[in-house]
Amino acid sequence: RAGCAEVRLGATLVGLLVLEGPAPADSELEALTKHARWLGAWIRLSQQQRALRLGAFPDSLTGAWNRRYFERYGAAAIEQARAARQTLTVLYFDIDDFKQYNDRYGYEAGDEILTETVRMMRSVVRPSDRVCRIGGDEFAVIASDLNDPAQAALLSQKLLDVLNKPYQIWGNEIRCGTSIGIATFGTDSPDAEALIT
Repeated sequence: RAGCAEVRLGATLVGLLVLEGPAPADSELEALTKHARWLGAWIRLSQQQRALRLGAFPDSLTGAWNRRYFERYGAAAIEQARAARQTLTVLYFDIDDFKQYNDRYGYEAGDEILTETVRMMRSVVRPSDRVCRIGGDEFAVIASDLNDPAQAALLSQKLLDVLNKPYQIWGNEIRCGTSIGIATFGTDSPDAEALIT
């Protein structure tokens, strides 16, 4: 088209800037091309910043959100729940006597157990829930919109059911005991950190 300039991220075309009206003069096309390059650079910068933010928050071993994310997201979720006059539930999990697995099978197997724990948790939580690793063998699920205590109890039971099933790690059958605690903002605590203490 006569009055357009390509917006690119490297070699990838991501859009067009279009100048409406009669056929543009050369100076207008030159300005449009500069704007398209500028927009492409800003889109690239935005993607890089997003990648850096995401890179800072996932737990490198398990892929769950890390403690820093738990604190930041939890604080924002509490404010949102407060404004909407809704509850926010945090389910806290701890693998019972996790040290025994490291001692018996080795630390690499222990890492596999932690990774499998997150995979199993994600298999039963809702897409809107956040699975976080907040310590060595400590995990939390931030669940919004569970306004009925029975819903929170049902979700915690589903999580316990899947976490207490046996599974294989390097040819060894593993069955981890798991302890759970449930706290609800609106009835139990003023902030995310306090919900697990």
